[in-house]
Amino acid sequence: MVEVKKIRAEELFDLKQEIPLVDVRTPDEYRRGHIPGAVQIPLFDNNERALIGKVYAHNGSDAAVLLGMEIVGPRLKNYIEKAREISPERKIILYCWRGGMRSGSLAWLFSAAGMQCYVVEGGYKAYRRYVLEKFHTPLKLIVLGGETGAGKSEILRMLAAKGEQILDLEALACHKGSAFGAIGQPGQPTQEQFENNLFEAFRTLKPDKPVWIENESIAIGKLFIPRSLFDQMEKAPLVCISRPFTERLERLVREYAITDHETLTAVFRGLIRRLGSEKCQQAITAVHEGKYEEAAEIALHYYDKVYLRQLDKKQQQIIKTFYIDNTLNFNFQDLITLGKGLIFSN
Repeated sequence: MVEVKKIRAEELFDLKQEIPLVDVRTPDEYRRGHIPGAVQIPLFDNNERALIGKVYAHNGSDAAVLLGMEIVGPRLKNYIEKAREISPERKIILYCWRGGMRSGSLAWLFSAAGMQCYVVEGGYKAYRRYVLEKFHTPLKLIVLGGETGAGKSEILRMLAAKGEQILDLEALACHKGSAFGAIGQPGQPTQEQFENNLFEAFRTLKPDKPVWIENESIAIGKLFIPRSLFDQMEKAPLVCISRPFTERLERLVREYAITDHETLTAVFRGLIRRLGSEKCQQAITAVHEGKYEEAAEIALHYYDKVYLRQLDKKQQQIIKTFYIDNTLNFNFQDLITLGKGLIFSN
C-alpha cells in the first residue's frame, strides 16, 4: 500500500497543475461550488448522502458507517477504474467537505490499488477559508471607468493582449453588469463558484505591478464581488474612457438586439420604476416595431444619468479621461504608461 500524503490548501494550487484533482462529494455539493479543475468521483449520490445523514442523526455514527460501507462495497472496483482513467500516471489529489471520511476512504482504496494519493487537509471547507482570506491581499488596482457602451471590456481584453495584468469580472460572472447584462451570456455560476473562479485569476497576479479592472457596482447580475476586493476597487485610481453617444448607441444595438422581443421587453419592464411608465412603454413599443436604436437610446439616456451621479462621487479618484471614437487609433501605450506611472508614484 502506498502512503497517503496530506497537503494544506495553499499547497494545492501548484500541485493540481500536474496531478488530477478529484472531488468526492455529492453532485449537488459539486454544483454549488468546487475547486476549479476538479473532476468528480462521488462516493455517494445526493440521495445516499441524505440517507446516511438521517441514519447518523437517529442511530449514531456506527450505523451510518455501516450503511455507507453497504452502499459503496459493490462499487469499489468502479472507483478504482475511474481513478485510473482520470490519472494513468496513478497520482491523484482528493478532497471532500472537511478532508475526513469520504476522501480518506477513497484515498485508502486507491493507495491499496497502487496509486499515490494526496488528501487536502480540511477539505473544501479549508480551501474556501483560504480563498476568502487571500482576497484581502493588496493589489495595485487601476479602475477602468466610462459610460455604458464605451467599450471598457474590449479595452480590458486588449490590455491583456499587450501583456498587462487584468481582472475581467464580467467575463468571470458571465454577465455584463447592467439590466441587459445577461443577454448573450451563459448562465451565471453560483456565488461560491464565481469566487473560486475569480481566485484562480486573482492568485496569478503580481502584487507589485498594475492590475486593470473594470468599474463595477458590488453586484454583477445575481453575483457579488468579494467585499475585500470591492473595497480596494473603491479606493483605487480611476481612468475613464469616453466615446461619442452615437457610437455607444451603435455598440449597444449590436450587443443586445441579438435576442428576442420577449427578453428585451421583460428587461425594460424591470426598469419601469427607473425609466418611468411612459418611457418604458415607448421602449417596449420600439422593440416590437424593430426600432432597436430608439429603444437603446431611451436606455442609454438613463444609464448616462446613473453614470454621472456615480462619477460625481469619485471625482478625487479620477486621474485622466481618454476621449476616443471609431475614427481614431487609440494609443494603448499612453494608457499603459499612465498605469505604470500611477503605480510607481504610490
